[in-house]
Amino acid sequence: MTNINSFFFHVTQATFWLFGLLEILSILSAHADVQLGFCKSNSVRITLPFLLAWACCVMGALIRHSCYRALGHMFTYEISIQKGHRLVTSGPYAYVRHPSYSSGALAMVGAMTCHLTPGAWLRECSGLFEHAWRTHLHVLAGSVPVLVFFLLIVPRLDREDELMKQQFGEEWVRWATKTPYKLIPGLW
Repeated sequence: MTNINSFFFHVTQATFWLFGLLEILSILSAHADVQLGFCKSNSVRITLPFLLAWACCVMGALIRHSCYRALGHMFTYEISIQKGHRLVTSGPYAYVRHPSYSSGALAMVGAMTCHLTPGAWLRECSGLFEHAWRTHLHVLAGSVPVLVFFLLIVPRLDREDELMKQQFGEEWVRWATKTPYKLIPGLW
């Protein structure tokens, strides 16, 4: 993984873990006799949009985990052929050619949406959404990781496909014909 990609990955991961922890603590605090003090709002609550976003996050994480399991030692953050590499066509790879990316995006969008829904810690306690212009600015800023994800990942799709085609030849062609979609079954 290049230094900039590694930095972006680690900062994004740490941010989501921090916000997730704050979300859990604020939800528990809102329903406990003892207030933790970092959130003065009584508006922290679990809402239907939060639950739907959480479900997307969990579903994306579970699919991505199944991708890691299917690839085993062949999973890397760099485009490469590993020793003993074989073409994986089972599990999530039976439906799309790059499920790890689409499931990662689903988890990321789900997590971001969790934090931006009414009732979430970030909306109710952080003070970042007190004015309408701030809300728009933060939603825009929250879109940056998703945009960067797609700017970094979409160009990789063709490079990975080309490398796999070179390595596995006709086996890859048969699989790509049977599995024509790169990220989303029936769409793309």
